[in-house]
Amino acid sequence: MNSKINITEEIKVLLTRSGLTISKLEREMNASGYNVGSRQNLYNKLQRQSLRFNEIQDILDFLGYKIEIKRK
Repeated sequence: MNSKINITEEIKVLLTRSGLTISKLEREMNASGYNVGSRQNLYNKLQRQSLRFNEIQDILDFLGYKIEIKRK
């Protein structure tokens, strides 16, 4: 069985669990030294599912999560 993860949806769930909106995430990440650009830019990337791997890593790191890759 091949179960693919939609990372954009996972990030949105994590934002909801953290009580954050995309706007607040953008403000807090930029204030913390992460360079995620504007709220609109971040929103568009989430909508288009065009986040780069390092951007996903930064968002997850900021939210207190990490990506773990395991061999089957």
